[in-house]
Amino acid sequence: TSEELLYFQRSEKMKELISRLEQIYNCPVIMLNQSIIDYSGNVFHFPKSQPIGIPEILWLIRHATVIATSSFHGTAFSANLGRPFYSLIEKDNQADDRISSFLHKIGVSSQIVTMNSNVQKIISCEYDTDKVQQSLNSFREQSLRFLRNNLS
Repeated sequence: TSEELLYFQRSEKMKELISRLEQIYNCPVIMLNQSIIDYSGNVFHFPKSQPIGIPEILWLIRHATVIATSSFHGTAFSANLGRPFYSLIEKDNQADDRISSFLHKIGVSSQIVTMNSNVQKIISCEYDTDKVQQSLNSFREQSLRFLRNNLS
């Protein structure tokens, strides 16, 4: 595993979250196509001129020490690729609840950070990859069973 923190959104709370994770893991932050103003941490920034496609993003996620994301796809890819992560959402009961719904279904709602969360309480990313993979497999089987039953 390479020692890096990957993130996906620009906001003050994300700045606070990646700063905390950088302190815990002592690793550089990789920023994709965006930068956080006034962020003074150890950063590797991919400029907009650098072509970053899905294969590169998946490679970065697969090799990151920890991921901080605010996107559903960043969350889903992190879980599916077995990488520790935190998902930033506005609030627990927001209108677009794909992230929180997905994380509750696979049993890792502890990886949710809201705009009101105190990120200084994060000590490390307690993440059981085997448990998450088992939950994902069970969720996949339920989904396939549902599709088979309703499409036949």
